[in-house]
Amino acid sequence: MRKPSLYLRNVVSALILAGACLMAGTSVSAADIPSALPSAGLPSLPDYGSTDTYSRSYGTLPESYDSRKLGLITPVRNQNPWGTCWAFGALSAGEASLIKKGLADTSVDLSELHLSYFFFNSPTDPLGNTAKDTVSLPTTASNYLESGGNNLFTMFELASWTGAAPEALAPYENSSSIPSLNSALAYEDTAHLQNARFVSTADLDNVKKLIMEYGAVSSAFYYDSRYLSDSSGYYYPRVASYNNHIVTLVGWDDNYAAYHFKEGSRPSSPGAWIAKNSHGISFGDGGYFYISYEDKTLNNRKDALSYAFDLEKADNYDHNYQYDGSFGASTLDLDNGECLANIFTVSGNPGGREQLKAVSFALYTPDVYYSIQVYKNPDPGEPESGTAMFSSKQYGRTTYSGYYTIPLKTQPVFKEGDTFSVVLTFRGKNQTSVDTFVDYTSNTAGIQFHSSATAGQSFYKSSGTWKDMTSIGNKSAVARIKAFTKNTAAAVTPGTGSASSSTVSLSTPRIKSYLCHGYNSVSLSWTAVSGATGYKVYRSTSLNGTYTRILTTKRTSFTDTKRITGVNYYYRIRAYKTSGSTTLHSGYSSTVRVRVIPATPSIQNVRLANGNRNLLLTWNAVSGATGYSIYRSTSKNGTYQRIKIITSGRTLSYLTNLPKEGTSYYYKVQAYRLVNSKYVCGYSSSPKGYYRKKN
Repeated sequence: MRKPSLYLRNVVSALILAGACLMAGTSVSAADIPSALPSAGLPSLPDYGSTDTYSRSYGTLPESYDSRKLGLITPVRNQNPWGTCWAFGALSAGEASLIKKGLADTSVDLSELHLSYFFFNSPTDPLGNTAKDTVSLPTTASNYLESGGNNLFTMFELASWTGAAPEALAPYENSSSIPSLNSALAYEDTAHLQNARFVSTADLDNVKKLIMEYGAVSSAFYYDSRYLSDSSGYYYPRVASYNNHIVTLVGWDDNYAAYHFKEGSRPSSPGAWIAKNSHGISFGDGGYFYISYEDKTLNNRKDALSYAFDLEKADNYDHNYQYDGSFGASTLDLDNGECLANIFTVSGNPGGREQLKAVSFALYTPDVYYSIQVYKNPDPGEPESGTAMFSSKQYGRTTYSGYYTIPLKTQPVFKEGDTFSVVLTFRGKNQTSVDTFVDYTSNTAGIQFHSSATAGQSFYKSSGTWKDMTSIGNKSAVARIKAFTKNTAAAVTPGTGSASSSTVSLSTPRIKSYLCHGYNSVSLSWTAVSGATGYKVYRSTSLNGTYTRILTTKRTSFTDTKRITGVNYYYRIRAYKTSGSTTLHSGYSSTVRVRVIPATPSIQNVRLANGNRNLLLTWNAVSGATGYSIYRSTSKNGTYQRIKIITSGRTLSYLTNLPKEGTSYYYKVQAYRLVNSKYVCGYSSSPKGYYRKKN
C-alpha cells in the first residue's frame, strides 16, 4: 500500500476586504467589483448522477420550489457594514433545517456575530482537548469581521460547538464598531451541527434535493453588482477565477424567463435559483434575487459549492470529545480499507458515568462505505487493543461529501477515567482511496490554522500498522473524529462477546518489586491474577505522560533492558483475559518510578598494604561505570566525606592513609557514570572499616 498523503490543495490567497459585499442603499459604479472569498482549495466534485439515491427520494423534481411558501425561511438580514456573508449564508441555511424538522419556527435567529468572533477567538473546549488550537487573522484583514470565510471552514466551526448561538446572546449591530465578546460565551449555543452535505452547485438535481430535504443551502459564487437587472435577475457571463459572496438558495424556478436578466448579458435558456441575500430587504426583490442556472461561476464546479447545514437542538448531547479545534481544509488520503482512530479519556461528568451516543467524521470523497468499532481502555498507541464494545462492527454508507454524525446502535457506558477509542474503516464505492478531513497546521489564503495535536490522540492504520498522526509530515495532525456522550446513571458496560466473557472481571495486579539492576536495566515483578491469560507492561518517561505497551507476557516478572542512565521511568501493569474474539482487561496497577543508575558496588577488603604504611581498599567492578567515588568517616554511622574520585571504571582499588593509633576509618564506594557531561551516581556501598590498634 502507498503511504497516506496529507495535503492542502490549490489554495487561493485572496480574501474579502472592507466594503467587498454590496450593502443596502450603496450606490454602484462600474468599478464596484468585490474581492475574493478564501478558497478551500479543493478539486471539483464529481457528478453524482440522477440514478443514485444520495438523498431522500422525491421522484420527479418539481419545476419550481420555494421554501418561503412552506414557512421554512427566516427573515432577510443585513450584514452591513461588514464582509460576513459567509456567516449569514450558513446560519440562514441552518435556521431552515431547524424549522424543517419542527424544532423551531421562522422567529429563530442565530447569531452571525458570535459565529464570526469565535471563528478567530475560540477558547479551549469545555473538556480541555483543544488547548492551544487557534485560527489567526490574515495580515491583510483589519479585523475579524473583514477576514472573509467559506462554508467548509464554517462547517468545522459549527461541528466544534462554537455556535450556533441565539442572536440575543451576541446581537449583530450595523455600526462601524468592532465588538469583543466574553470567552465564556463561546459554547453558549442553542443548536449543534448534526450533519452537513455539500455538492457542486452545477449539479442541479442534487442541489434541489438538498433544498427539499433541509430547506435551504448556503452557496458561494462570484457577484458583480453590474450584472443585477432591475427585475432582480443575476447572470454572470464569464468564468471567474474565484468566488466572492455567499447567499442562501431557498428554491428554484425552471421557467424563470431569460428576459428577466440584464439586457446584453442574458442566458440562453430559462431557469434560476431563488437566492436569499444578506443586504437587507431594500436589496433586489425584498432581499431576494434570482441567479441563472447558466451563471458561469456556478458552473465552474470547483469552489462554487452548495452546503446544507443540518442543525439539532443543543441539548441532544452533553459532551463533545474532539481534538480538532481549528477549522482548515486539510485532508488525509487513505487507501480503501485503511482506518482512522481517536483515543479519548472520559472526563465530562466528574465522579459519574457517560453513555456514548454517537460519533462523527468528515469526508471529502462522496459515496463511501464505513464501519465503526469502539474499544474500551485500549493500549496507548493501539486503538484496536482494548475491549470491543460492539459484538460486530456498525456499518453504513455516506452519500454526499460532508460531515456525518452517526447515532450508535450499541451505546456503551463509561466511567470517569476510562479511555475509549473510536475506530473507523473507509472504502470508496467508486474510488480506490478516500479523502478524509483532518485538522493540520496550515495556511489558507492568509488564515493561519494551528493544530496543537500531541502524540497518543489520533492515529491512522496503513499496511496493517497503527501510526500516530503526529508523525505525518513536519507538523501535527488529528483526525476529525468526534464522540458525543450523555450523562447517565446506568451501569458501566464491561464489554461484549459471549455471555460468559462479558461477565468475567479480573483483579488488578500489584507490583511487588521494582529495581534498577544496572546502568541500563530495570527489573519488575508483580502478583499473579487468577484467570488471567497474561499481562501487559506499560512504560512512560513522565508520570502523567503517554504510556506505551512494551511487553505482553504470561510471566509475572520482566527485565527492561537498554534503558538510558539518569532517566526516570514509570511503569504500570494490567492483566488481560481473551475469550473468543473479545479481550477483557483489569485495571492498571499503581504506577512505580525507577531511576536508572549504576549498580551498587561492594567493598571486598580493607587491609594493610605498602609495608603496613597504608590501607588498600578493593571493590568489585560495576558494569557501565565511568569511575568511582571514595568516602570516609571516623564512625560507622557518622558523616562521610569524599576523599577521592577514581576516573576509570577499570580501577578497582585505592591506596590511602592509616587512621591514628586507637582509631578507626570507615569507607564507602559509589559508582558513577558520565552522561552528556553530567554525573549520574549510584547508591553507596555498605560501609567497611579498619581499626588501628595502639602499639
